[in-house]
Amino acid sequence: PLTVLAATIFVSIWKLVIFNPFYETWKYSKADGLAMIATFLGVTCIDISTGLIIGIVLTFILLLWRISRPHIAVIGLIEGTQHFRNVSRYDVVTIPTIASFRIDENLSFLNAHVLKGYIITELSHNKAVKHVVINCSSISNIDLSALEMLEELNRELLILDIKLHLSEVKSPVMDRLVDSKLIKELTGQIFLSHYQAIQYLSSESTV
Repeated sequence: PLTVLAATIFVSIWKLVIFNPFYETWKYSKADGLAMIATFLGVTCIDISTGLIIGIVLTFILLLWRISRPHIAVIGLIEGTQHFRNVSRYDVVTIPTIASFRIDENLSFLNAHVLKGYIITELSHNKAVKHVVINCSSISNIDLSALEMLEELNRELLILDIKLHLSEVKSPVMDRLVDSKLIKELTGQIFLSHYQAIQYLSSESTV
């Protein structure tokens, strides 16, 4: 009787299942689609509580995975504007002695080493760089591990005779950095805007 009842209920609710959201979610983000499918299978094949737990755990893991793989770009100036964009996506103007980077994620212990490695790799391809500018417009928080990474990067760049600069640092972030060793020992400057940084540093390079 229980088997028949279960089959009857399953056949009845099957018509209520709409597969289009699964397809749309998978098409937009395979990670979100995976979490959605896993939650659905957990609820359907096991039970509601287990399915929800699977969905929550998988979503948390995917969140950590995304944070640990942030989007980092070398940016340049779009001619005739004050806007900076990814050099691999737009036709931009760059200066050989200045390397500009933007990370589209908060800096934490999960991704700090990724940013440092990215910068070092890019600098190894351009020996003419004298200034590194990190655009902080997308950074809303910097944890202790990331701060230590920036301090270490600052020291290592100094050995290479390269100055480290920051631009567009948000006020809440600056409030926490103001008394840090990074700010006290920073070889470069902190600029209000990235455009201001490039203008100043490019004019300094021509002197």
